[in-house]
Amino acid sequence: MSRQKICFVIPEYNQKTSTHFSHLYDFVELLSREYDIFLVAEKGSDKVSRATNYYIQKWRFLPFRIL
Repeated sequence: MSRQKICFVIPEYNQKTSTHFSHLYDFVELLSREYDIFLVAEKGSDKVSRATNYYIQKWRFLPFRIL
């Protein structure tokens, strides 16, 4: 049986942040043991766990990000 897939979209991926998104990083890592996780971050500079597929948007200009 194939593993279920989950996609997370977050505004920023930064392990050293003090925002309320920081608790999601450990949660996503934990979920990746049971599910295939794809994480989309609007901005970020850190590498995401190897257990997770991810994409960090490269466009900072709003009209290009919408496209």
